[in-house]
Amino acid sequence: MADIWVFLTLLGQPEFWGILGVVLTFIYFTIRQSAKPEMKEVFKRALIFFAMSLLLSVLITQGLKYAFDEERPCIVCGPSDALCNEYCLSTPSFPSGHAAITFAGFTSLFFILKRKKKMFPIFIIPILTALSRVMLGVHFWQDIIVGSLIGIAIPIIVHQLKEKWWDF
Repeated sequence: MADIWVFLTLLGQPEFWGILGVVLTFIYFTIRQSAKPEMKEVFKRALIFFAMSLLLSVLITQGLKYAFDEERPCIVCGPSDALCNEYCLSTPSFPSGHAAITFAGFTSLFFILKRKKKMFPIFIIPILTALSRVMLGVHFWQDIIVGSLIGIAIPIIVHQLKEKWWDF
């Protein structure tokens, strides 16, 4: 059962979302020569919105981690630690960055894609990713709840600012 939690936690790795951003950017530059002007503009705006939401979520989460400096519920493995958790990181626990970035990614997609009602079932992915952090013993419940709320709130705020003041 641990394998499924490990797989789900990998979906919250910043590297995963960074690679996805690079792939989407590559697609944008590949299709922009042949796409209709309005399609290029839509894709460009979506890409900027997606990148801003993820980046702000990571920055805010990391800032809060070091501001609160909460210990994790696990023991980081060292050369002679028999009771350590192999998934435990040495960084602070609160809030969960995995929960924040995964929820930010999926909330951004919710705003970008047209069929919003069909999007709700896929929110099970960030929920399970956040849950995986508790199941692997590397976060407390409050870590993933606050991380999830940050990941939902940042794209909403960016969307509101974009709609009201920015034209990107």
